[in-house]
Amino acid sequence: MDRPETNLALAGCIEQPPGAAGKAKIAIQRAATALMQAGQIGGKCRKLLGHFMRKAIAAQIKTLEDELLLELRKKQDEFFYTLEDKKVKFQESVIKEGRSKIVSSIRYLSSFPISAVFTIPFIWSMMFPALLVDIFVTIYQTVCFPIYKIPKVKRSDYVIMDRYNLFYLDRVEKINCWYCEYFNGVIAYTREIAARTEQFWCPIKHSRAQKEMHSRYEKFFDFGDYKTYREELEKRRTDFKDLEEQTKETI
Repeated sequence: MDRPETNLALAGCIEQPPGAAGKAKIAIQRAATALMQAGQIGGKCRKLLGHFMRKAIAAQIKTLEDELLLELRKKQDEFFYTLEDKKVKFQESVIKEGRSKIVSSIRYLSSFPISAVFTIPFIWSMMFPALLVDIFVTIYQTVCFPIYKIPKVKRSDYVIMDRYNLFYLDRVEKINCWYCEYFNGVIAYTREIAARTEQFWCPIKHSRAQKEMHSRYEKFFDFGDYKTYREELEKRRTDFKDLEEQTKETI
């Protein structure tokens, strides 16, 4: 049977800000483990604890993402460039030095095994499917997301084309970078559209841990939790408040 004081304690922790939750995470986990071993935590407390742990982990991930962005901004100073109206500007002296170190396309290609060079047609044969996916998922979300009341995925947040213009790359390197940033951008863009679709149609976690989770997975129901699934399905499938708040912050 659940103890009221334990429920209140865990609920109180859940409402704490991410920083406080992160600091308390290990202590609460140990205490909760001890209580469960002693048979003092029932069903409701287990759910509260699981909910808190997921929120704490999500908060830690967000903190790490913010730290990564800060490190990227530091790199701007380290490599002498600035971002102005989403355009990168390098110092002239850096551009001049970088261009002086460009290698010829033949020399660049000769640095690879000949067998790797022969795979180039196979790599480029994947561009046509990628273009089709890009077109069709864009049409899909344009038609369907307004019906589902799901915020649309901003393509430019995922398909970022900037590396192929770097001044220290030769022509072949520029083409390679263009291909890779487009292809991987389309995959990321498609994955986000699929993730939001999955939240609407089937927001249930897998029985086994995935190697990498998409951005909406934290909002899914636990595998086998049929009671919560039936009680909160309508609410959970349309819970995109976090995306709406992010949109407001960027405006």
